[in-house]
Amino acid sequence: MLKFGNILICVFTLFGFFSSVYAQSYVNDQGQLIVDGEPYFVMGFFSDSYASGYDEKMATIDSLSGAGFNTAKTSVMGDTVQTDAHLSHAGNSGMKLIYDGAQNNEWKEFHLNMMRTFNNNPSLLGWYIADDSHGIHPDTLKMLYDRAKGIDSLHITTHSMALSCWNDYDKNFIRERIDYCDVLQMQSYPIGKEPIDEVYHDMRRTIEAAEPYNTPVVVDLQLFSWQLTGHDWGRWPTPTEAELMTWLAIVAGVDGYLYYTFYDRLADPPQSLANSQPTLWRTVKETAAMVNEIKPDLLCHNKFITFSPQSHCYYGQWITDDYSTVIAINTSTDDSLSFVIPTAKEHTEPQILFESRPGNFSLEDRLLKVKLGPMSAQFYRLYPPNTGILPHTSTDAAPHLFNLMVYPNPANNRLQLSINTGTSGRLHIKIYSIRGHLVESREIYLSAPGSHKLTIPVNHLAAGMYIIHGRIGDKMLTKKWTYLP
Repeated sequence: MLKFGNILICVFTLFGFFSSVYAQSYVNDQGQLIVDGEPYFVMGFFSDSYASGYDEKMATIDSLSGAGFNTAKTSVMGDTVQTDAHLSHAGNSGMKLIYDGAQNNEWKEFHLNMMRTFNNNPSLLGWYIADDSHGIHPDTLKMLYDRAKGIDSLHITTHSMALSCWNDYDKNFIRERIDYCDVLQMQSYPIGKEPIDEVYHDMRRTIEAAEPYNTPVVVDLQLFSWQLTGHDWGRWPTPTEAELMTWLAIVAGVDGYLYYTFYDRLADPPQSLANSQPTLWRTVKETAAMVNEIKPDLLCHNKFITFSPQSHCYYGQWITDDYSTVIAINTSTDDSLSFVIPTAKEHTEPQILFESRPGNFSLEDRLLKVKLGPMSAQFYRLYPPNTGILPHTSTDAAPHLFNLMVYPNPANNRLQLSINTGTSGRLHIKIYSIRGHLVESREIYLSAPGSHKLTIPVNHLAAGMYIIHGRIGDKMLTKKWTYLP
């Protein structure tokens, strides 16, 4: 018989095990990247070049985390002690790391060893399995993907295509390669070659190609001079170009952005962007602060609208239960432009976000009319009239109510759900394993708003942590749940 102290040790050991297993990433069936049980918007850098050493990598984490970024894609080190310290430092700084996997599109033994050693590390976001994947045969990508998933099924894989592939190939060519990654990175390096408007158009085409696979798209944005790669026509983006490229990608609907790159190898000696391009660095930090402020809206996948009503004009609209957030962009280098944005809800009044950036706007009959100066972006939030954010207790807000409680948690014999909704309709409940596999699905019709209870037998499930996803209409909630039979 186990003594009480031993029982406690076993329980804490189990919870430690489940906690470590849960520190993973996957894409849910809505095509949204989930990290540690929550939706995740990627913000960061290809943090360093392949020549960066341990000290540079550690300093980069300090710079990026201090600037409000959450992700660094970086090259893996062959030293397990240094890699462990690197991951620990990232975790302590609130950062996640994407490590390079295959080198020159082949697995090296030290990559595989690192993957085997750190496949359960809570600071790991995933593995970058191929660079310039548009030039790789799908069979080779499948081999790289299968090898990575065979060793580490708890984390996402990514690979990156060149933006120019849209000029050379069709959508099917792109989709053949999308099939062999969890998250697609699409490069966008227009500076010196084409207008920055191409960021929006190519991201839209990429997102539409990826939608049948529920694959999130993260843009790799140019933040370097093309001279870095030997081209004599390259230049650094201006701070304004860097900011607007970021907003163009976000308005197109990307699930995150990674700037390329943080270390300037043109400098002698090589320097971080913060030292070699301080004005550019200040701008990307200011942009990151703004993205962080509206990130909860960007993560709202309930409703998203994007459109380009005329040349150089772009907008995106994210619709939550309580308000809508609108970003409007003018990419013209010479002209102030006016355009009209249909609002998604009635009886709204606009407020300017970020008061340091005033704009010319008005609202008439659900049409938000804006005027933007050359190379500028503006941000609005639309609330119901005279009330700001409506409390859920009000009559008007009741239809938007959707609460989901899971109990007991942990559970040892059954799962009970308490649902409170402000509307009737078809309720969808899905249970996912820690690896993102669907293990249970229920669908019931709620004939009236109010409180409802649902009991689901779970004795067929294995012990572990699960993700419970509830949806009714366009309202969704995700809960974590532990099963200890």
